[in-house]
Amino acid sequence: MSVNNNENKNVDRFQFVTMDELDNSFDNISQEEDSFNNSFENNTNESIQDSYQNDTSENDSSMEESTLDDEKEVSEDNTNHEDKPLEKESNTENHTTNKIVKKHLSFEVRIAIMIICVLCMFIGACLLILETVRNSEQEVVNFKETSSVQYNVCMLANQRYNTSCVEEGLEYDASLVDTINAHFEYGVNFSSDISYNMYYHVDAVTKIYDKDDVNKIFYTSTDTVKDKVALGDVNNYISFNTDVVLDYSKFNKGAVFYQNRYFLNSKADLEIILYLDEPDNSRKIASLIVPLGTPNFMIQKNVVSNTNGTVAVDGNFWNHYNAICALIASILIVVALFLLYRTAILVLRVTSNRSEYQQRLDDILREYDRIIVIARNGYESNYVKEVVKLDTFDELLEIHNELIKPIIYSRINEVKSEFLVEDDEKLYKYVIKETDLYE
Repeated sequence: MSVNNNENKNVDRFQFVTMDELDNSFDNISQEEDSFNNSFENNTNESIQDSYQNDTSENDSSMEESTLDDEKEVSEDNTNHEDKPLEKESNTENHTTNKIVKKHLSFEVRIAIMIICVLCMFIGACLLILETVRNSEQEVVNFKETSSVQYNVCMLANQRYNTSCVEEGLEYDASLVDTINAHFEYGVNFSSDISYNMYYHVDAVTKIYDKDDVNKIFYTSTDTVKDKVALGDVNNYISFNTDVVLDYSKFNKGAVFYQNRYFLNSKADLEIILYLDEPDNSRKIASLIVPLGTPNFMIQKNVVSNTNGTVAVDGNFWNHYNAICALIASILIVVALFLLYRTAILVLRVTSNRSEYQQRLDDILREYDRIIVIARNGYESNYVKEVVKLDTFDELLEIHNELIKPIIYSRINEVKSEFLVEDDEKLYKYVIKETDLYE
C-alpha cells in the first residue's frame, strides 16, 4: 500500500512539470552557476589578494629585518672600522716597543774610540805617577829641640879635695885633675810623625890657636869618644842621653908639649862635643870647653834650649797611598799598550785584507742572487726574536732550504755585512767582517 502511494506521488509530481518550468529551472541553474562562478572568482581574487598582501607584508617584514640586519652590520662594520685604527695604533706601538733597535759603529769610529781610550789611560797613568812622585818628595817639618849637659871632675889622690870627684862650676887645679865625666841629654819635638833616620856621637876636639886671633889655628885634632849610635823607633818625638869619660891629663900633656916645642904665643882648648847626625849633615847640639896648658881652669858649657828650626825629610815612597797609585798606573799603562798594539794590528791587517773581504762578499751575492733579497736601508725585525748566530754561510743556506725563506742581505758598514733568514720565532744570522778574514 505504501508503494503505491509513493508511485502516485511521483506520478503526481511529474505531472506538474511543464516545459516552461523546465526552461526556468535550467535558467535558474545557469544563473546559479554564474553566481557560483562569480563568487568563486571573487573568492579566488580575494584569496589571491590576501595571499599577495600576506606575501607583501612578509616581504616587507623580511626586508625590514634585512634592512635592520644590514644597518646593524653597517654599524658593526663602522664600529670595527673605528676600532681598527686603535688596534693599528696599538699594534704600531707594540711593534715599536718590540722592534729590535741596534746601533752599528763603523770601523773608523771604533778605531777612534780605541785611540781615545788609549790616550785617556796614558793620561790617567801619568797623573797617578806624578801624584806618587809629589807625595814622595821631601817634606819640610818644623821642630823644637832642647839639650843639656852636666859634668864633674875627678881628681888624683891629693890633700886639697876631700872627695875624689868635684862638682861642676868650680875652678880646678890642672895638676890634680884626672878625668872629666860628662852626661849629655837631648830631646826634639817634630810637627808631624816622620820616618827620620838619625844618629849621635861624641868627639873630643883639641885646638891650638893664636892668643890674639882665635881664627888663626896652629893645630887641631879630633878623637872619637863615642861612636855613632842609631836612634830607633823614630816618630814625632826623639830623646836620648849618653855618658862619656875624658882623660884630661893625656890631652893637657899633649897641648903643653906642643906649645913648649914651638914656642908659640898660643892658647889651647879641649872641646867635648855631642853631635846629632842627620841624613844631610852633622850638627853640634851640646859641648863642654876645657882649657888646656894653664895652671887652673874653669869649664864652659854650650847647649841648645828650646831652639826652633825646620828640616827637610824624604817622603815614604812606598806608603799605602803611593803603592795604590803606582799599581793603578801600572795597570793602566799595560792595558793601554795592549789596546794600542791590538789597534795597530787591526788597522794594518784590515787595510791589507779589504779586497779579500769585498771579493768574498761579491762571490756570495753573485752565486746566490736568486735567493737573496737585498735590504737597501738595512733590516730590522719588527718583533723580538731569538737570534741564532751562524759561523758559515753554508749553515745559513741549509736553514734557507729547510724553511723555504729568502735570505736577506743587509750592509751594516764598509767592513761588515749580515745575511739573515727569519721565521716566526727565530732570526738566523751570519755576519761577515773584514776583521774575520785574518783570524
